[in-house]
Amino acid sequence: MRLAWGCVWCAAGVLAAGGARAGAFNPEEGRGLAIVTSTFTDASTFRDAAGRRIRGAGCDKFELTAYVEYGLTDRFALIAQPRFSTLRPDSFAAPQRSGLGAADLGVQAQLFRTGGWALSAQGLMSVPGPGRGPRDDRAGGAVARLSLGAGFELAGRPGFAEATAGYRWRAGGATDEASLEAKVGWRIAAPLTLVFAALAKAGRDGAGLRPRTLRVEAGAVWDVAPAWSLALTVFATPHARQAGAERGVSAAVWRRF
Repeated sequence: MRLAWGCVWCAAGVLAAGGARAGAFNPEEGRGLAIVTSTFTDASTFRDAAGRRIRGAGCDKFELTAYVEYGLTDRFALIAQPRFSTLRPDSFAAPQRSGLGAADLGVQAQLFRTGGWALSAQGLMSVPGPGRGPRDDRAGGAVARLSLGAGFELAGRPGFAEATAGYRWRAGGATDEASLEAKVGWRIAAPLTLVFAALAKAGRDGAGLRPRTLRVEAGAVWDVAPAWSLALTVFATPHARQAGAERGVSAAVWRRF
């Protein structure tokens, strides 16, 4: 059972291709996790409201994030996530934009944790980023999430399943987003955990546009040492409206402490 909980805690908080986030299971008091993630995204296929491709409206994007969660108590965890991003539009008339994005800071409260189940609520404040980075990435605001997770065993190996509903408010006419995510992970061997996820987003910006996407992800976490792990994720977007059909890859280094 201890192995199952370890698998849940380690894998549930990572492998979101757009950047890590806390899972439903909080770290114990005095323990934490630090993750540095690089994500390369190709969104050159932009879809309009009817699903038609618009030439020249897509982009390529690189994002570097640092994520830290720390157990203040067994019930409350501190969350911090700064980011840097570079956006290169397909249109030759549009310049490349790079800069520090908004940094998310806040706490996650473990509402209950019993019998292999956990329910957590998260509240974050987004501190606006400076520079000329993408508007949505550097806009300030706030984030609220509710996550329900459960641990299980399959063929004698531990795993986890998790569902998260969230909403991100962005200031200055940037895109607000409602999100719903489902994630399943399974430790197929002592050092290796596989994770699969689906993430749906629906947004609205100051101009009245309502982007919608459905992204699917597949990844793996390899424990290279007791405190160190490497993660690799690939992702694609089978459904996009008024948004780029993103596809790409992310690589991450973890440090548990």
